[in-house]
Amino acid sequence: MADVPSEAPEHCPGTQSESAGKASACAGCPNQSLCSSGATKQPDPGIALVKERLTSVRNKLLVLSGKGGVGKSTVTSLLSRCLAANNSDRNVGVLDIDICGPSQPRVLGALGEQIHQSGSGWSPVYIEDNLSLMSIGFLLSSPSDAVIWRGPKKNGMIRQFLSEVDWGSLDYLILDTPPGTSDEHLSATSYLKGAGITGAIIVTTPPQVALLDVRKEIDFCRKVNIPILGVIENMSIFICPKCKNTAEIFPALSGGARTMSNELNVEFLGSIPLDPLLTRCCDEGKNFLTEMPDSPTVSVLNEICKKVEFMIDINNDTIEETRYQHILVDTPDIYIEQETYDRKIVPLKEENTAFNNAQQCSNVPEILRFDCHPEDGASQLSCINRGCCWNPRENNKNEKDILLYIPYCYYPDGWNLYKYINRSQDGNNFLGFLSQEKKSVYKNNVPLVKIEATGINSSILRVKIYDPFKMRYEPPWPIRSDPKPFLYQVVDTKYQFNSDDIKPGFKVNRISDGTTLFNSIGIGGFIFADQFLQISSLLPTSNIYGIGGHQSSLKLNINWQIFTLFNKDQPPMENANLYGSHPFYIIMEESGMAHGVLFLNSNAMDVILQPTPAITFRTIGGIFDIYFFLGPTPADVVKQYSEIVGKPFMPPYWSLGFHLCRYGYESLENTKAVWSRTRTAGIPFDTQWNDLDYMDKNNDFTYNKEKFKDLPKFVEEIHSAGMHYIPLIDAGISASEDNGSYLPYDEGIKQDIFIKDGESDKPFIGKVWNLFSTVWPDFTNPKTMIYYTNMMTDMHNNFAYDGTWIDMNEPSNFYNGNKNGCTHNNLDYPEYIPNVVGGLLATKTLCMNAKHYLGTHYNLHNTYGMSQAITTNYALRKIRLKRPFIISRSTWIGHGHYAGHWTGDVYSSWHDLKMSIPAILSFNFYQVPMVGADICGFNGNTTTALCNRWMQLGAFYPFSRNHNSDNTIEQDPVAMGDLVVQSSKNSLKIRYRFLPYLYTLFFRAHKFGETVVRPLFFEFIEDRRTYDIDKQFLWGNSLMINPVLEENKIAVTVYVPRGLWYDYYTFNSYFSIGKYYTFPAPIDKIPLLIRAGSILPAQDPGVTTTESRKNNFELIVTLNETKNAIGELYWDDGDSLDSIKKKEYLWLSFIANQSSLLNMEMDKSSFNEEVILGTVQIFGLRPVITVFLNSNEIGFSFNLSTSVSVSLNNDEYLNNNESKTA
Repeated sequence: MADVPSEAPEHCPGTQSESAGKASACAGCPNQSLCSSGATKQPDPGIALVKERLTSVRNKLLVLSGKGGVGKSTVTSLLSRCLAANNSDRNVGVLDIDICGPSQPRVLGALGEQIHQSGSGWSPVYIEDNLSLMSIGFLLSSPSDAVIWRGPKKNGMIRQFLSEVDWGSLDYLILDTPPGTSDEHLSATSYLKGAGITGAIIVTTPPQVALLDVRKEIDFCRKVNIPILGVIENMSIFICPKCKNTAEIFPALSGGARTMSNELNVEFLGSIPLDPLLTRCCDEGKNFLTEMPDSPTVSVLNEICKKVEFMIDINNDTIEETRYQHILVDTPDIYIEQETYDRKIVPLKEENTAFNNAQQCSNVPEILRFDCHPEDGASQLSCINRGCCWNPRENNKNEKDILLYIPYCYYPDGWNLYKYINRSQDGNNFLGFLSQEKKSVYKNNVPLVKIEATGINSSILRVKIYDPFKMRYEPPWPIRSDPKPFLYQVVDTKYQFNSDDIKPGFKVNRISDGTTLFNSIGIGGFIFADQFLQISSLLPTSNIYGIGGHQSSLKLNINWQIFTLFNKDQPPMENANLYGSHPFYIIMEESGMAHGVLFLNSNAMDVILQPTPAITFRTIGGIFDIYFFLGPTPADVVKQYSEIVGKPFMPPYWSLGFHLCRYGYESLENTKAVWSRTRTAGIPFDTQWNDLDYMDKNNDFTYNKEKFKDLPKFVEEIHSAGMHYIPLIDAGISASEDNGSYLPYDEGIKQDIFIKDGESDKPFIGKVWNLFSTVWPDFTNPKTMIYYTNMMTDMHNNFAYDGTWIDMNEPSNFYNGNKNGCTHNNLDYPEYIPNVVGGLLATKTLCMNAKHYLGTHYNLHNTYGMSQAITTNYALRKIRLKRPFIISRSTWIGHGHYAGHWTGDVYSSWHDLKMSIPAILSFNFYQVPMVGADICGFNGNTTTALCNRWMQLGAFYPFSRNHNSDNTIEQDPVAMGDLVVQSSKNSLKIRYRFLPYLYTLFFRAHKFGETVVRPLFFEFIEDRRTYDIDKQFLWGNSLMINPVLEENKIAVTVYVPRGLWYDYYTFNSYFSIGKYYTFPAPIDKIPLLIRAGSILPAQDPGVTTTESRKNNFELIVTLNETKNAIGELYWDDGDSLDSIKKKEYLWLSFIANQSSLLNMEMDKSSFNEEVILGTVQIFGLRPVITVFLNSNEIGFSFNLSTSVSVSLNNDEYLNNNESKTA
């Protein structure tokens, strides 16, 4: 340490320590009384001496290594020779402070030299006219002498070297330091803090063991505020000096230094090969650069040297103009990357941003206006001061009096805050830098922005835009492992990445037809400030879908609309941010092809659509991390999306049944009454739920021992009926109880797992349903996983629930932050607040400066619900040892991998009935297929007519649950009367009949990322009339659901795409030419059509899934115009965790034509449960004379107008059947 005197005793605490003069090590020291008096706590005079001595040294560089043996000293010598050789006008000095292992005299050819002292100090040894060296090795009588000094003496020598060597005027002083993070590092850092350290260069080798130590070195630099210029990977490959062939002697199994540098947001400077000629030159003290000028290693070294100069210049100045070239040095069997920089450094211009060129404003048509003043309070003066155009509009509303976000203040043609200063492209891999050209109104603009484009595979492109020098927040989920730029070249790509020479932005084209999918070049005011990030792009068409969650039509309105993504406890309504955030969209192009874009950012954001067509992403934190999915079909797009965000969980079979719940049962007696009367009515029904009112004082992990005292017995009764039970668990934990009386709070405090207040280390306190106060578990804290599992285990020991319903996890709070609001800080009151309901980020949630284990609530808010789902999923797996089933209100990217979703507190209205369809379709895009709306509505009183039609539609939601609020009428089917009972039975029996088909669809979602329910345009991509349809939908590709969505209607007009279709009820066939048809819709039925060419597996429906699974299977075959049909069945035990992993399942494909029906196994697997085929119905056959099953003639019935029906014996199994007709 720098404050330890050179002659101090061992274990001296240092003169600046509080223990100075008082520690046991101080006993007997002649300076003990001086230290104990406090006189030594004055600033070390050595710091001032060093600062004065190094006044004429422009750049001080530390060369570090995490461990010995990586060639740090070799790299130091090469770097010093290279810097000196590249510019004879620049002076370079090397200070060897590796006191115990000085090697610079040998590698720089100065063995035997001596140093001299003059009146101005010690003179270094000159290697070249502009390269000098100082080393402890010059003070030793022999190179083999050992230096055995304790820390204080070593620190004194470092101080002496820094303060007494007369370097003269130097451009670079390079300090060769010992390995690791030793006293010498701390001493040099301390003494140089006055003079300033330009930065550190860290040397490593490819193996993981070296990289682990380098991570510690990087952490050390960050803790002591040493700028990191970059990492050099030494001995990356071996180059044979004779044949020039290469080999990886130290293989980079984890991706090497480049991967680590990208992960830690540190610049990767390059890789130096392992060259025997280089080793020999160093041993002999020769200059490798001049001895072996034609070696590929020399080319690499020169480029690393130039990049180091570039990084130094960036650290010291603002770069105005830089040309950058990325080249590949061709050596046998391997490419060595090089980066070339030419620089011109000038200060950033101080200029008036006011813009007065009327011509550039008049050139901008209204549809090309991009908002230059998105904050409230825009005026002509404030607009012009931003350098933008002012042109207010008299009427900024549409014909429905809805506000249109047409900007009054907009960017002029040619307005750019950044410009490219260097860029390089290798195929579709791109690396470029944008430099800030002028000031902006937003604070802390990032002066240099890095853009990387990386081909993930032939259909997925990633573009990452970030600050190369400062690590910024990136979402911890979904967990991804994408390749890094220039690691390899993806072949046969569907995309082409392009950029301009100067203008910021980029363009992505589809190669097959040249369509521009994304074009942000010079568009819409690219800004990258600390709390304001904005990028805009032109779009190829207006057919855009997604950007959830919000309530709207499926195809989004692009007429100047804002979609705000910031999770909020907000009942669904138009133009409001709701429970989830999914910044992902799909576009149907003019060609009928589709692509998708994911904007991977979890901060609050606005997404603006305008009729150009164009899109703007405007967020208040993080980075731009953009994924492009090239399709070419919309089904391909969502499958590619699943490769990044994760595929949906495989649900237990019982979860596909009908669920029943209500907030307001108020007692176990009422719960049982509803459960019993539903079963008595013969309504198919699988799962009973309880809302908040089952708890004791609304506290999680409890139950009311008075009103629900027999809940454990009731759950046992439910299980004995082959049914299941799910309780609510809210996100917040009560802080209202006395100490020692409520384990979830007491244990959370003990384990320190609650989110903390931004102003202290105490838990953040708000309030939800608990008596007085609430705290929230921090699900990013690893300890919370165990804590939550223990709490859920305790509850499961009380009553054996089967799944969980997690709610209020946006997270919701009855306060706007704390009880007294949030303190005024830049996180709760940023310069720009997106268009959130309530106007404040903390409205009905936590303060943004609240602290999680992984960061601030400002960054992590949108991920909170999913982090709870991840933890709950883990806990259920551990507790039940079966598949977890979780339904959550709050969602974010990748949520469907862990849980399902219900669309929240919808209203009992015909409007919300309609809007439920685009909601469930959109969540299938987001890979959350287990989704449904509260059947009959949650808020407000339903009606018989509405509930009747909603039960019909809800029977075809992937997640089918009737649920409503405590201040409304009872709305379970029996409570609504005979009509709703009969209608419910009719629709749910169809659902239960087709559960094998629905289960197969969920399997394909889990395995391939397919949608379970889908809009018509997913199947009929060339039929443009399907692009707008969101009042009807498909199960898979075969079953079309056509609900009645208006009151007093007994017929429904639906669009039927071109082809042959069958009416489900009559099996009459219809050949559509692709137009709207009107079908009867009796009051107790929902119109359904089956697509020709389908084979649907089914079962006789029971009143529970347990009962249904015991029944025989049937196949419903609908032949198409060419008399062919195909289908699939996936089947397993319905609840085991690892059925797919262990291959304990049956997966069959079916193929039918006019003369035969075959089935075959899609995958070799084992499944022991009996799977008996009872009936086959084939529609669309010509008259049949005989039917054979496995070559044996069997009986059948034939209806001339519809079908052939074959009844099979109960000993025929689906894994060994072949039927033929004649």
